[in-house]
Amino acid sequence: MKTRVHGFTLIELMITLLIVAILAAIGVAVFAGARQRALYAQFQGNAHQIGVALENYALDHDGKYPRDGMFFGPPQGGFTPGYINWNQAWRIDYEVHSNGSGGNYVGLEYYYLGQSYQGLCNSATNRRLYGHGEAIPGRKNRIWIYHESAEIVP
Repeated sequence: MKTRVHGFTLIELMITLLIVAILAAIGVAVFAGARQRALYAQFQGNAHQIGVALENYALDHDGKYPRDGMFFGPPQGGFTPGYINWNQAWRIDYEVHSNGSGGNYVGLEYYYLGQSYQGLCNSATNRRLYGHGEAIPGRKNRIWIYHESAEIVP
């Protein structure tokens, strides 16, 4: 009579490792998607707060908005700290540029993790279709447009 040695065969171990690897890959994908959604939601919340601060600034400055900010910096012209405590960790660039029709648009470009400035606000199509934080096809950065034609403080 043959005695059976207790334990797992090589095939059983390989199948178990394969199942664990598949479950781990699914878990990582779900976690990454949740993090991305959370970061975009945070951007939209920050964009709303910045918008309120911009409107308050404009009310105090005859309807005019502050000048362009540089490299994640706050808008120029006394915007901070009086209206909002700007945080560079938000990865948001405040932009004021020509709208192509003789005026200036006022908006934000959010830099997603690992991304850099892409000039997405410069496109009138992007401003029109994706100007409230919507996903832009093929891009991770998002934009938020407050005004398509705004007066800017000198």
